Amino acid sequence: MGLFGSVLVWWSGWVLFEKANQPGWAILVPFYNLIVALRIADLSPDGLVLLLIPGVNVVYGCYVGIRIAKAFDKSWILGVGLALYPYVFVPILAFSDTDYDVNRIYDCENGEFPFS
Repeated sequence: MGLFGSVLVWWSGWVLFEKANQPGWAILVPFYNLIVALRIADLSPDGLVLLLIPGVNVVYGCYVGIRIAKAFDKSWILGVGLALYPYVFVPILAFSDTDYDVNRIYDCENGEFPFS
């Protein structure tokens, strides 16, 4: 699963980044891919520091994943999966038929909580 899983996540990440109007090649550059993921989640690049702190990175990574999933109109469960098991959930999100819209992160119409 090592090489195959890595290639699958890179390819899926490339597709996902391009769906979010970001450069696909960014998935191949360490740390820069995290900055681009934060940009997709509409968060400050300063959050990279939180992604480097053990323990905090799991919680903040789930938060980033939830925001990315919400931007693609998916549930929070998929967002948590993006952070915890990317080999399965990045391809699911990348090859889904939904489009990226950052405004969905902040859509609270009808009393809906943004991360529901």
